[in-house]
Amino acid sequence: MQSHIKHYFGTATKELTLTWESISEKFKSVSTALLPSDKFLVFQFCEFLELIGIAEFHGFSSSDFSMLGSIMTSTEEDYLDFKRMLHRKIEKFMSLLYADVKQSISFKNNQWKVMQVSAKNPVVWSAIYFYDEVTNIHVNHYPNIDFMFTEHGMELAVNGEIQSSLKMILSRVREFPDKFYSIAQKLDGFVFSFFYKFQYLPMNNFIVNHIPGFPREMKAISAKEIIDKKRGFEKDWSDTKHTLVYQMESGRARHSSGRVFNDTEIKFAKEKNKQPNYAIHIEKCYPVADIVKLDKHKIIKFFKNEISLLGDCIKFIIQ
Repeated sequence: MQSHIKHYFGTATKELTLTWESISEKFKSVSTALLPSDKFLVFQFCEFLELIGIAEFHGFSSSDFSMLGSIMTSTEEDYLDFKRMLHRKIEKFMSLLYADVKQSISFKNNQWKVMQVSAKNPVVWSAIYFYDEVTNIHVNHYPNIDFMFTEHGMELAVNGEIQSSLKMILSRVREFPDKFYSIAQKLDGFVFSFFYKFQYLPMNNFIVNHIPGFPREMKAISAKEIIDKKRGFEKDWSDTKHTLVYQMESGRARHSSGRVFNDTEIKFAKEKNKQPNYAIHIEKCYPVADIVKLDKHKIIKFFKNEISLLGDCIKFIIQ
């Protein structure tokens, strides 16, 4: 082999790197000149490369979302295989999108990330997160720009999930109500979702429900209403906890995978949740039918524009 290489390339040292993305694109470009049978085989091969997540990103398909809802009907191995493929596609989406938006959010250090592959729940999230000097900060330390992928479509949100980011949002809302109201008026189509989180095992294992009365359209919400709703909810926490524990025991409240909660999880929930934990999303949802219409360039441009709408909101909360 080495003698053949030397014969044809001499002493040349330049390496040419081929990727499956470039191979797939080249096959597509020459396929129009092929015989029908050959064209069919080439297209089938290119679709296979796209299915397993190693072709160039061209947008999302309806199967990307419908498969997320198959968690109860797929084996764990099959579901993990699908999740890995979808992760690769989301990574390519995030890389392209981040290249277009990073300058517009350069007021603070930022980077993007996709969640680890897991078969525990039927969602995938990715985020553009903010940090100070070190990049190994928790992705949720500051409110982040979050994408959630479910069987129903995509959600884009300014996301506060843990105490540090949640306090940041609530303190800005409380201290600068007029500024918050002014920013909210510009967020057409976005809603303010205020959640409580009910933990049933250590780490990130929560039932997440809306506080009654939420979500509310951003244009219709006030800082006072947010704070008042939080106070009222905390007054009634013992009743809320009692009801949710009963729903877990009776099977009316279920794990995100669709299974019932076991005795260990119910016991943990009874002992752990002495007061509510919260999460806040300033969010907008996009159904599958709208997402799959957008090719590579359109979907990047579309979400670049959507993120630009959130620019003032992010700066207000973080800076």
